[in-house]
Amino acid sequence: MKKTITFITLFALLLTSMVFSANAAADSEVNIRIEGITSTLYQDTLSMEITDSTTVADALSLADKNCESLTISGLENGYITAVNGETSAQFGGWDGWMYAVNDSVPEVGMSSYPVKDGDTIVLYYGDYPCQYPRVDLSKSYKGIIKFESYDTTYDDNWNPTYSWEPIADATVTVGDSKYTTDSNGVVTVDTANLSYFNNVQIERKSTSGAPNVCRLDKSFGFYFNDINKDNKIDINDATKLQKYLVNKDSLDDESLSVSDVNLDGEINVRDVTTIQRIIAEIG
Repeated sequence: MKKTITFITLFALLLTSMVFSANAAADSEVNIRIEGITSTLYQDTLSMEITDSTTVADALSLADKNCESLTISGLENGYITAVNGETSAQFGGWDGWMYAVNDSVPEVGMSSYPVKDGDTIVLYYGDYPCQYPRVDLSKSYKGIIKFESYDTTYDDNWNPTYSWEPIADATVTVGDSKYTTDSNGVVTVDTANLSYFNNVQIERKSTSGAPNVCRLDKSFGFYFNDINKDNKIDINDATKLQKYLVNKDSLDDESLSVSDVNLDGEINVRDVTTIQRIIAEIG
């Protein structure tokens, strides 16, 4: 009887172990982008096992291990000293490697910050305090784009204060045109020069020459003729415009302002045809 119970117990433990191992082996995905001083050094989606103890440093270590063209130094000590030879403090100040997770800048070291399935990690070189941009495209139909950053300031006793601050005096590239943000972090672009999709990039350097605003993902941008305002151009935009033309739907001022897709001064079925052509190009 005791032998039977012992066998059942061992079998149950083995089964539990097998289930746990299967769960542990299930791959999760983490997106990693590394922005160097002048260019993107690395961008990929990694499949990896994630447990409660997996950190940003672990994800970066795996990227370093898997990519022959990527070399990250200092991870073993929890502080990155160089990536592909781009070393910290080379501009003579507080410049070095910083990181963000899901567009938020943590206040703990990367060896202490846990990673979850689907997280996006951005490692970037900057001169402290380096602003990490959030882009407001809600008025892009008017050509108005706003850039801001959630910044931390400290009083004399090192008590932190957090607030959204504008990214001022930065160079913004929209398509082939360049603009400079005002004191409110805003640029107003010439809508006549916009195409249906417009890449957006931001850049600013400190007096030392080091970047002090993080570069945007090179694929970041917006659709100018986005009639239904879902930040993409697809058949739903054509359908919405068709319904408007036969009085079965309405368009607000924002949608109307971008509905003359072929720029002939009129909103009609030819604009629907142009949207369909754009969709074909995207596809």
